[in-house]
Amino acid sequence: MKVKRIHCLFEQSGSFKNTFKSLGYEAYDYDIQNDFNETDYVIDLFNEIENAYVRKPSIFDNMNKDDLVISFFPCTYFSIQNELIFSRKLKAFQVWSEEKIDAYIKKRYTDRAYMFSLLLKYVTVCKNRNIKMMFENPYSGSYLLTKKQIKNPDIVIQNRTLLGDNHIKPTGFWFYNFEPTYFTNYLKLNNEKTLIHNNLPKGPLRSHIHKDFAFNFINKFILGVA
Repeated sequence: MKVKRIHCLFEQSGSFKNTFKSLGYEAYDYDIQNDFNETDYVIDLFNEIENAYVRKPSIFDNMNKDDLVISFFPCTYFSIQNELIFSRKLKAFQVWSEEKIDAYIKKRYTDRAYMFSLLLKYVTVCKNRNIKMMFENPYSGSYLLTKKQIKNPDIVIQNRTLLGDNHIKPTGFWFYNFEPTYFTNYLKLNNEKTLIHNNLPKGPLRSHIHKDFAFNFINKFILGVA
């Protein structure tokens, strides 16, 4: 696939950006945080999506059909963890009052609804502007799989360590305005210790994507080359 520039949204580690750059592409990271010192544009992406949706100036004005957007849309409100919260079985609830639990759950529902509406706006913006876009989100028990407003993921990877990541984490990938490729081989294998979800450290490293996974994924599903 021929693209001019790569825009990596919600991915501040630089794993995908630097892999694309190593392959000769112009690539940039966008995020509201810069914990890895890799974010080229420190910006509120939620606000940019809202602006683009109503045709106000936004970063999407600088993207076109010759660009590719790779995004790791925040999954906090879509993950299976929410079902534990809504069932009122969260361990922290044991010392909370019923009123506090009720307020927390109500806000969680409201926040999830907003985040889902924001994702739909994001997809709409990219589709209407013919911008090639892929977004990633957890697969197992995902709230997104229950919603008819969004299609099923184009690719599901049940074990990301097979493509070089440290995390098993079953993951879905949604493609818009372009189709994934299916190159049969990948090149780099990560020989570091595999980390399961419950043993991951808190903070940004919990969602950090290994550079070997980025390399293998890009070549296998986006570029279709060795």
